[in-house]
Amino acid sequence: MTPTEIMTGLTPNMGSEYYAMTASPTNLHGPVSKSLLWDFCKSPWKWINAMPKEQTDNVLFGSLVHALCFSPKQVADEYIMAPYEDWRTKEAREWKQAQTDAGKAVIKEADWQRAEDMKEAIMESEYIFGLGACDYEVAAFGKIGDTVIKGMVDILPHKGEKLVDLKTTNSLGTEKDLARLVMSFGYHWQAAVYLDLVNGLTGQNRTEFEFLFVETSYPYETAVVGLSPDFIQKGREGYMNAVAKWQDAVSTRKFLPSHPFPLVLDAPAWA
Repeated sequence: MTPTEIMTGLTPNMGSEYYAMTASPTNLHGPVSKSLLWDFCKSPWKWINAMPKEQTDNVLFGSLVHALCFSPKQVADEYIMAPYEDWRTKEAREWKQAQTDAGKAVIKEADWQRAEDMKEAIMESEYIFGLGACDYEVAAFGKIGDTVIKGMVDILPHKGEKLVDLKTTNSLGTEKDLARLVMSFGYHWQAAVYLDLVNGLTGQNRTEFEFLFVETSYPYETAVVGLSPDFIQKGREGYMNAVAKWQDAVSTRKFLPSHPFPLVLDAPAWA
């Protein structure tokens, strides 16, 4: 038995509509993603009181790389290349604001070309060819109790037991660095959520999850990182505990700070 219950199914290339469907401080009953749960668990108090955040250039760049690789038909509708090198002039700032108001992500020309180069390095790699036929950017929605859980699976191979997610990073570093990266961003939670969603919605029994990491600077080195069953199970325990914490906060309308009770500290060893 997986912890998810069938809700809708799997929808490839859902695009920006997927990201618009989300829980928020003003909509507590919308779909909940792994990223939302990860941020919420750090401090429910900060999450419920957070001001809307603009996406950073790094986030927009990573999103463009994903779109070029997996949903190129939607790129023109959601992204636009800037004709300006910076936003120092009033004309440039007004143009950028107009594009943002129209719902488009603005990408500088140099970054757009870099994203195109990364797409070529990724999609023409032996790893991608070795996966065979796949569906890309597959939206999955399920339920745990009354909570709708969502996930966007980057690569869903037609055959085999694995799911694959693309991650951009400044540096691959060592094996320890990659393990720290997975833990720091809760990627093991993501692996468990996506496997549980897909298996619950399809009746399959996929057990493997791999991340295709790619560096954001030339020559765009890649690394394929799989998570062990124990690591995925740790992620499952983490996200399930987070869902229970979310459900309690929503039902009681109590979003507590990260340290809700008095702390008693011992002197640290270095003292």
